[in-house]
Amino acid sequence: MHNPLSLKPRWLISIIPYKLVMAIMSTLIILYVIDVGGRAEEVSLTVATLTLGGLIGSLLWSYLINRAKNKLGFYLLGYLGLIFPSLILYFSQDFLLILISAFFFSFVTASTYFAGLFMISKTKKGMDKMIGRFEEVGGWAWVAGLVLGTLLTSFLNLRTIFLILGILSLLSILLIVPSLERKLLVKFKEKIKEEELGLLPMVERGVEFILKEEEFVVHHFFRGLGAVVKGPLSLTHPIVKIGLPKTHIYFHLSFLLLFISFGLVSSQIINFQKQNGLSDSLVFMFSLLSSVVAAIFYSKASKTKNLEKTLKCMYALRGLMFLVVGIPFLLFYPFIYFLFFTFFLVDGFTWAHILILSNSNILRVAKGEIGLNNFFRSIGFIIGSFLAGIVVSSLGFFTNFLMASIIVFMVALIFKKMG
Repeated sequence: MHNPLSLKPRWLISIIPYKLVMAIMSTLIILYVIDVGGRAEEVSLTVATLTLGGLIGSLLWSYLINRAKNKLGFYLLGYLGLIFPSLILYFSQDFLLILISAFFFSFVTASTYFAGLFMISKTKKGMDKMIGRFEEVGGWAWVAGLVLGTLLTSFLNLRTIFLILGILSLLSILLIVPSLERKLLVKFKEKIKEEELGLLPMVERGVEFILKEEEFVVHHFFRGLGAVVKGPLSLTHPIVKIGLPKTHIYFHLSFLLLFISFGLVSSQIINFQKQNGLSDSLVFMFSLLSSVVAAIFYSKASKTKNLEKTLKCMYALRGLMFLVVGIPFLLFYPFIYFLFFTFFLVDGFTWAHILILSNSNILRVAKGEIGLNNFFRSIGFIIGSFLAGIVVSSLGFFTNFLMASIIVFMVALIFKKMG
């Protein structure tokens, strides 16, 4: 078995502290909202804000990084998205500041990930292998982060953990510098001397760009999504003007509905666990279970032969999972632990298959519209997250999960008609 620490170039190792802290922060922010008295609406709004920040960051950073001559500044920039939110959340319990921190976290951290991919794209030999190793190391670092989160929440309060994460992120910048290649650091130093990497020069160039190309800003903004998912994306206006095949419209709408259902459940599952008495460490532990199962089945899912049939089964299994987890008479001790164990086991298993097979399917059905499809997924998740807070507050968790289940089964029927 290959050793991730033997990666060439060495800077690929530097993704470890980034992913480790991100894994903890992603769950910790939601737990913190609940800890300071946030209700279902606040939890949903926070999840939606995290998703929106990541979406906008993906679009903007991918575009800027693609145009930049030197990517290292953007690679290091993502660590600011770990440092500042951690320290702000340590000192403040104000919900507005939590939202701002959540947006800043998901928006800025995207720059490191995409800068890494663009830096790899400059490699002449073995690019695909390097991307695979980059994702592999990052994936296991994420798992390690969830393990660390489980341990930290067992002994420390959430605010203290935020402080530790902020200090760890700050130290990580110093620790990863030795792993960076000398030629990257030299180029980075030259850019600083030329005053191209400061915040003010970046803002100044952005203003100049908007003034010069005002009529094309929206077009370029959405083109960034194509860079993210390696597929072109046209604006809504040209799409409407040219027209999409009817089956493609159904296809994209099915993903919009599918991710609305995912948003309904994912935005409230941590709140649901806390309402049923689970500790913060158990919340991390179940998230860890889902991540490990997904990591195991990613490669297995890619070898699936009957794509359509498998996807239908995964949709049905996930819909059944959404339905069962919210049934009130099943929420008793100690059965509730088995219920959550099964939920996250199925969650990781089905997510691995849905992610891999859906991407394969969109490449087969409408390769040129993969960027558009990704946009529908993100928007769907944001809509679902917003709706979940309203539904849970008004009608309860069971109704929320029931709605998600019905939507998934509807998507399975739509998918069957398209097949």
